[in-house]
Amino acid sequence: MKGHTSYNGLTCQQHPNFKEAFATFLNLEKFSRVLEIGTAGGGTIQFIRDHLDSQGNTDTLIKTFEVKEHKWFADMRSDNMDIVIENIFSHSYREIEKPELVNDFIKDPGPVLVLCDGGCKVHEFNILSKFIKPGDFIMAHDYAPSSEYFQEHMKDKIWNWAEIKDEQIQASIDEHDLQQVYFDNFIQVAWCCFKK
Repeated sequence: MKGHTSYNGLTCQQHPNFKEAFATFLNLEKFSRVLEIGTAGGGTIQFIRDHLDSQGNTDTLIKTFEVKEHKWFADMRSDNMDIVIENIFSHSYREIEKPELVNDFIKDPGPVLVLCDGGCKVHEFNILSKFIKPGDFIMAHDYAPSSEYFQEHMKDKIWNWAEIKDEQIQASIDEHDLQQVYFDNFIQVAWCCFKK
């Protein structure tokens, strides 16, 4: 069990098998746009960009948010990957202060994938799930269904971080009619995946 891996020289704060899990998913689902919260080392979103390109989905737009510029971002930026240095959430992390930065990107026609992997996955999920439309997906990292599941099946086996659990997002799941999908694929790399 490792907390970090790498992709093309970029750090990924991911389980080593995350590439296989996302490749399987992205081979089955097609997206017009991908929105990520938490660019960090850049390896995760760069893998997604490269895999999309390898499947001929070069027109899929990616927008990823980080609160601090890093030197490796310069090489990552491209016409179809926009790295935005901006904190769109309030200081309390309970509301979005700059909805204009994500609203049209999510609500424009075409299926969107939202990835919550920033500083507070619970609030990111609960806030951004309000924006997604039918056919969109929202995911969050460092996920375990429950504390009990985490202790029994994940800790010291798969992943040692459980920052978001079902009970913390259940109200949003119910309110926005979200259905958990690809559970067996993503639980092995500590992600949840929901479709509206």
